[in-house]
Amino acid sequence: GCGESGCGSCTVHVTRKKPKSDWATYAVYSCNVKVWTLHGCKVTTIEGVGKPDASIHPVQEKLYKNHGVQCGFCSPGMVMSMLAEKDIEDVGKCIQGNLCRCTGYRAIVESFQSLTQEHLLLADEIIPNNIAAPFKDSKSLCYAPTTLEEARDLIKQGDHEFVHGGTGYYQIKSEASKTKIKIYLGLIEELNAISIHDDKIVIGAGVKLSDVGKALEAIPFCKPFVDALGTLASPQIRNQASMGGAVMWPHPASDLWPLFLVFGCKVVLMDEETETKEINIEALPDEFRGLLLGVIIPKPEAGYEGIDRKSTRLNS
Repeated sequence: GCGESGCGSCTVHVTRKKPKSDWATYAVYSCNVKVWTLHGCKVTTIEGVGKPDASIHPVQEKLYKNHGVQCGFCSPGMVMSMLAEKDIEDVGKCIQGNLCRCTGYRAIVESFQSLTQEHLLLADEIIPNNIAAPFKDSKSLCYAPTTLEEARDLIKQGDHEFVHGGTGYYQIKSEASKTKIKIYLGLIEELNAISIHDDKIVIGAGVKLSDVGKALEAIPFCKPFVDALGTLASPQIRNQASMGGAVMWPHPASDLWPLFLVFGCKVVLMDEETETKEINIEALPDEFRGLLLGVIIPKPEAGYEGIDRKSTRLNS
């Protein structure tokens, strides 16, 4: 595969316990998932979707019988994405994050359009019952705290690096990250909540972008955010990337930062001394080393109508 979250061939399913919720299964790119962030999760690869008698899954069968396979390089990822999204009415959306260089997509789309919801069922999930714990690799000590108090204690131990979705890791050379303590934030309940108030919406830094989009759909003034999230990267990335990562990742082509600025968003921060404060997002220091707790979207004045438009570059 590409190793850069671009082709979708490495798509797998991750089943994870969400804070204050049941187990949820979603598709991610395996090439940018750190194995120590998956402790306590179930990972299903293409080899795990077939039937107990070793026959292939109905989605795989439809794909090859309808000539949706040529070289076969993209086929596993296509199948895993379709099984995760399960939207027969909008197959294009389901495979938005998967590239094919052979078929031109028509045969793939037609294969999946011939499915029924019964075809998309998987075998009964076997849910792991273990919990997150420290994990040591060859270079770093990796932690997955479950409370902010635990995260505070880890921050005080010295040089550290926060990891959540990790979708930008492909841009970081392995030798560039020399921190000895790595802290995975995906299990902290306080960071995974969305609260809606009369005058604002507070989104925890750990909330996945796909969950942000779903939560904001019914709020009229948030339409620009919903539209931007709908075209941001791919379902696999949105299922993994977090709101906090969208704020902290220094990418010059961010789709969300213009909206953060236009809406006058604020961020809630916990510095390395574990003091908490709320500041305007444009005042966020470039080299901030503390923990981002959440993003605040203030409600605009009455009469506001939000419109989002994403334009492509034009050749001069």
